[in-house]
Amino acid sequence: MTKPQIKLQQSLLPDNLDAAEQSMLDAGVPVYQAAGTLVQVVRIDDDQDPTHARGSLVIRPMKPQRLVEHMMRAADFFLFNGKDWRPTAPTLAFAAAFMARGEWRLRVLKGILEAPTLRHDGSVLTEQGYDPQMQVVLNTGDIQFPPVPEQPSRADALAALALLKDVLSGFPFVPDEEPDEFGGHLSSARSVALSAMLTSVSRKAMRTAPGHCIDAASANTGKTLLSDTVAVLATGRPVVPVSYGGTKAEFNKRMFSVLMQGDPLVSIDNIDEEIESDELCTIFTSEWWQNRILGESQNRQVSTGVLVMLNGNNLRIRGDLTSRVISCRMDAQMENPGDRVFDRDLRSYVPEHRPELVAAALTVLRAFIVAGRPGVDKLSPMERFADWSNLVRGALVWLGEPDPLTTRASVVAVDSAREETARLHDAWAEVIGYDKWVTAAEVLEASERHSDPDLGIVGGKPLSEALGTVMSAAALGKQLVALDGLIVDGRCLRRHATVGHSTKFRLERQAGEAG
Repeated sequence: MTKPQIKLQQSLLPDNLDAAEQSMLDAGVPVYQAAGTLVQVVRIDDDQDPTHARGSLVIRPMKPQRLVEHMMRAADFFLFNGKDWRPTAPTLAFAAAFMARGEWRLRVLKGILEAPTLRHDGSVLTEQGYDPQMQVVLNTGDIQFPPVPEQPSRADALAALALLKDVLSGFPFVPDEEPDEFGGHLSSARSVALSAMLTSVSRKAMRTAPGHCIDAASANTGKTLLSDTVAVLATGRPVVPVSYGGTKAEFNKRMFSVLMQGDPLVSIDNIDEEIESDELCTIFTSEWWQNRILGESQNRQVSTGVLVMLNGNNLRIRGDLTSRVISCRMDAQMENPGDRVFDRDLRSYVPEHRPELVAAALTVLRAFIVAGRPGVDKLSPMERFADWSNLVRGALVWLGEPDPLTTRASVVAVDSAREETARLHDAWAEVIGYDKWVTAAEVLEASERHSDPDLGIVGGKPLSEALGTVMSAAALGKQLVALDGLIVDGRCLRRHATVGHSTKFRLERQAGEAG
């Protein structure tokens, strides 16, 4: 096939750049745009990257030298020497000018995959290379995956799910209280682990997905092993964890860097502090996350199409994040859980059987889609995670597994922010009462007053303790605004703002609250 010819002229630089871009589009060279920059997909062949293991597939920024190569593969370039047009190579300055445009017609890259996956329309993506529907690159290396049945039955799905459950058989998942029909115990915690396995091979087909907490009563229970098991399905390798420690800015930079590199899943490991993160809230419930890249003055956007796992002992999730995660709880009920011996070595078994396990996970999901997603209309609605609920969650419940969403109750139960709000409601009800509009300044005054039983004055000590250290009415007002409409145990604070007057608040009982 004859390549197009581009005659380089400084006075025609915009036209030359347009022609170079069109030639790369027509030739299908592997140059993509992502997060406002030109990128390429590379496989790491050494151990010099601290965030990825050898063999990892990652998205990396395109360098001018590499871009020149791609341009030359797509077109023949010529330069006039005063007499005639002679073959030449585009200069690095020419490549830099193309990269500096900031807007291109090149293919958008939202992620990379190392295993077959589901498309948005429910079909299975198996063809190597760039998929325009998903805007991802599939590169399975030398691994051959068995075909996924086009029309699998429910029996096929149950058999496939049994393979996945067999892999998880050695983990000490906390059982549900209610026994199943055979007298055994089902486990919503195991449903979360199964959800992680299913989500790991289908995440790009969903706009959003909840975070998956892997929680344990003590160390050495199997949290990292479970995370690695899930990661091996998606990539063939154990996950390189991200640390939650350090400052908020440091954590954001680490997360943004990982997302820019296109990883299909992220494990935030060894969390030993209470988690409250606006950034994770955004990652879980939005398709894009905007942040500033280190060394640059402008913000960039990255796709959030990843499975995020959060690992720790007795995890404590706080605030809005509690409504964005589900939890897999494990408890070996022994002093030294690390002494347990699994029936098989999962670190060798899962990589060896990875192709059939990935095919099994996709068979479960494909069968659910073919069956018409039965029972989805009976599940409690999940606007934030509708795609995940209508696929992964729905498939598990269809096959008789407990609803993984029920584990959110255990996350909320240890939410310190919820506990603090409940204490404030109790103290407010005792000191101020219900349905009485007061300003933040009046709340502070009530918290400081002394009790007088003879006059029927209730002291403000309970309210003072519930408010903690508050420096001013303005600071308290901001805290109370943040609690507006948050219902805890059937009560909530409401605010009423009038132009020209101070904002007022009152405590209200909601439907079903006694008293």
